[in-house]
Parts: sequence; C-alpha cells; structure tokens
Amino acid sequence: MKVQFVEENPQIFDEARSMIIQHLGKVSISRVSPKDIVNCKQSFLDTNLILFDLDCQNVNSLEIFDSLRDRTRIPIVVLDDVRTGANRLIKALHLGADNYLFKPLSGSHLISTIISYSKDPLDRKTVGG
Repeated sequence: MKVQFVEENPQIFDEARSMIIQHLGKVSISRVSPKDIVNCKQSFLDTNLILFDLDCQNVNSLEIFDSLRDRTRIPIVVLDDVRTGANRLIKALHLGADNYLFKPLSGSHLISTIISYSKDPLDRKTVGG
C-alpha cells in the first residue's frame, strides 16, 4: 500500500511515519509539500490513500485540497488540530474529504484508518447490506 502525506511540517510527518512503520511495515509513506500540489509537481500514481494536513501556515489549505479533490478520486483523509475547531474539517468534508483525524495524532486511530483504506472496496461490508 502506498500512502502520501501532504504535510508542511517534517516533524509531524516523521511522527506519523514512525507509527505507521512500527505497526504496518509493508506500507510505503512519503511526504508531499502543499506547494508541489499547487505547482502540479506531484504525481499520485499508484497511491492508495492521501493524508492531507489542513493546518498549513504558508498556503490556503482548503483551496489546495479542493484542487486536489478535483484531480483525483483517491481517498483523502484530512487532519486538523483539535484546538482549531471543526469549521475547516467540515468545509473539507463538504468538498469531498473521505474521512478526518485530529492532531495530535493518535497512533491507534491513524493505523486503523490506514487499515480500513487498505482493504479492497469490494470487500468492505456495508451496514444493512
């Protein structure tokens, strides 16, 4: 499985990467700069999941998210700081985010989210179906 993490802060990426490697050794994770998405320099070929941190200091994260969502149907899980409130997360969900996580990241939530997206969509059981 290939995960790309849109993240400005290398420390947050390193923390998430360590958790993922510790629990899911076969997952490939790489960091993507939000500016690379703006400049269309990033390819998401063979990517199974995108983690997108909305807490960007130097760019408008919702605009970048919206442009990315328009370009790909890859599942995108947005992250935001629990202290900033829910407005940005709600907007991202309205723009097409598939799920969300709060920062600081909980290892169990991060790992369970990645596992849920690593399964073949045809294998997922639907409630009542």
